[in-house]
Formats: sequence, C-alpha cells, structure tokens
Amino acid sequence: MSKKNSFSSFFITIFAISITLVISLNIVANAQNSPYSSLGLGNISPQGFMAQEFMGGVGVSNTGSFIMNNINPALIARNKNTILDIALYGQLFNIKNSTTKQQETTGNISHIAVLFPVYKKYWTTQLGFKPYSNVEYLYTRTARIDGNQDFTATYTYQGSGGLNSFFWGNGFTIAKNLYVGAKINYLFGNITNEVGTQVNVGGADPKTILTNRTVFSNILVNLGAAATFPLKNKNNINIGASFDLGQNLGVKRSTFNERKDANNATTSQDTLLINQKANINLPYKLRLGISYEKPSVYTFGVDIFTQAWKNYSDGTTPNPALQFQNSNGIAVGAELTPNFKSLNFFKRSTYRMGAQYQQTAYLLNGQSVNEFGISFGTSLPVGISQVGLTYINLGLTVGQRGTTNVGLIQENYFKVTLGATINDLLWFNRPKIE
Repeated sequence: MSKKNSFSSFFITIFAISITLVISLNIVANAQNSPYSSLGLGNISPQGFMAQEFMGGVGVSNTGSFIMNNINPALIARNKNTILDIALYGQLFNIKNSTTKQQETTGNISHIAVLFPVYKKYWTTQLGFKPYSNVEYLYTRTARIDGNQDFTATYTYQGSGGLNSFFWGNGFTIAKNLYVGAKINYLFGNITNEVGTQVNVGGADPKTILTNRTVFSNILVNLGAAATFPLKNKNNINIGASFDLGQNLGVKRSTFNERKDANNATTSQDTLLINQKANINLPYKLRLGISYEKPSVYTFGVDIFTQAWKNYSDGTTPNPALQFQNSNGIAVGAELTPNFKSLNFFKRSTYRMGAQYQQTAYLLNGQSVNEFGISFGTSLPVGISQVGLTYINLGLTVGQRGTTNVGLIQENYFKVTLGATINDLLWFNRPKIE
C-alpha cells in the first residue's frame, strides 16, 4: 500500500471515530451551573476554532496553510489540502456573589470539522458541527411573600439545553490575494426553563413548577471577505471582515404547570401551551480585523466586533431587572513558530497567546455585564510525512464574567481545550502505481 493510501485510510478512521465521540459526548457531557446562561439564548460559544481561540479570538483577517479558520469563511480559500479538526474542552467555574461562593465543572465537544479543496486554485469547502450556546443553571432564593410577611416562599430556577450548529462553508479566490466566502449554519436545539415555587407554611408544603420549553430550527448565514497585501520584506498585511446576517428564528413554545406534594410526587399537571409558533430576532454581528504576518513564522492581529442585541426580543414577559444592549468587544493576539523546518520539536511547534474584552448583551439592575479573558495555546507537530501533517493542540483560557456589585454574580472560569488537526496533503491527487 502506498504512503498516500495508508494516510488517507488513517484520516477516514479518525474522522469516523470523531463523529462517534461527538454524538457520545453531546449526550453524556457534564452540566455546568452558570447563572448567566439563564439569559437570552444562553452562554454563546466562542466562534473560532483552537487556532483562533488561543489568539484571544483573533481570526477574521489571519489564517494558516495547515489550520482551519471558522471566523471568516473567506479565509478557508487559502487552504489547499484536506484538514480534519476536532477538539474537546473541560471548564471549571468559580461562582460568587457578595455573600456566597460555589464551584462547578463542565466538559463537552468544542467542534469537529473537515475541509477540502473542491477546485484547488479557486474553491474550498468546509463541513462541521459546533455547539452554538449552552444553558445549564440551578439556583434558589427565599423571600417574604408580598402582602403576608408571616410566611416565606422558596423559588427554584432551573434551565437546561442549548443550541447546536451544523455548518457548510465555502471560500473562493476571486483574484490574487483576494477572497470571499459564505457559510450556512443549520441552527437547532431546545431550551427548557423552570420556575418552582414553594410556600413555606410549615409541614408538608406542596410545590408548583412552571416549565417553558422552546424548540429551535432555522438557517443562519455568515458572509466574509479578506485580502492580503504583500510587502517588500516578504511580510504581509491582512485585512478581513465577516458579517452574520440578522435572522428571525422560528421557534415552537410549550408551557406546562405541574404541582408536586412534599414527597416530590406529581399530583396534577396542566398543559397551558403546546407548540405555539413564535419568532426570536437574532441580531446581526459585524467583525473587522487587521493582522501583520511573516508567513509560517509569526502573526500579530487585532479584531473588533459588535452585535446589535439592543433590539433583541424573545417574545416572553420581560424581566424588569434585565435590559439588552449592543455587545461590543476587542481581541488581540499573536502566534509564533520559531522554525517550521527545524528538526527540533519545540522550534517547529507553534505558540499562541491573546486577550479579549467584551461588553456583553446584558444590562442587569443598570449594571453592564462585562467579560475579560486571556488565552495561551500551542500546536505540537506529532506526525509529519510526505503526505500528511498532524498537530496536537492544547490551550488554556482564564476569564471573568460579571461583578458582585448591585447584587449580581461574578463567574471566574478556567477552560482547558485539547484537540487535533490532521492534514492530508495529497487527498485529491490522482493515485500512482508503485
């Protein structure tokens, strides 16, 4: 068997195993307890893959020959070989308010995607799966009942679910160093929110649970453009832009009211609403970036982005403490490969770092919920041959979301991501008899 066929068989095997892992991990993933995931569509996942995430999220203008870009679909046109990219993550949350603290963990699939050239000089396509958002929270509060200060009520807030995306991206070279692209995302999933109320009057206190379930299924479109300007010193300046079109998400809503006794057994259940159609307006997102690179050696980049959440509406009863605002942010990052051709393992490895600051979409009790994170990562070459190149990717993100001011919650998180990038350089070459 030729080296090419051997590597291609390995590629197919890894892809099949990866799909199995995606299905399994999405079923058994540990839950997180993030109170902020109760807002809007939940905690939105980072848009980029590992190479972008560990440059602080920078990626709308820059990419590489052996990595996959998921921020700007135009940039996949620069990839001329087949790539499989998969990653998993584990995350630790330290959650606190002005009086209490708690710790939670979670883990899940980060993404899986495959990219290959359709027409090597002009057209590259990309297929993949990536979680879009996650909802997983559980918290309680006890308060005096309005109008009757002799008794208290315990309120339990619980939610689960989230949205996932299957996507198909295409990048095109329309002139030398000029690229455009488009990506279609099939967004699907469901979010369940529950509010339990138990009046504490002593003895066997019954509990009432109001459950709202929303089912999502729709198409989102992402457009991109990028250009490279070569300099006299053989370095490049890159610019790029991506635009997520705003979209009314058609959803189906169901509402149930359930009553339980002191032993948590259901005594009655009413269906208040079943599969009622509604719209959620997902706002547009614009991202712009510029980067400076010495190809295969180093890259420095800056991205800025904005998303128009101010007019977001999900059709439910407004929370008087919550307002939506436009989300704005900036990301800066760098990567370095000391010597791509070196025989020294550490010199031909790639090292990345970056930081991101974001004003999120949430305004709670008049206080903006902001997020800041720093990232570090590396790509370690573990398999190099005439027909293939494999990297193991490892990275860490440390961040903070929110504040303990005005009765809010602060989340400090530590996220470790492990993945692999497998390149097959001769996938579409005609086989030769040896």
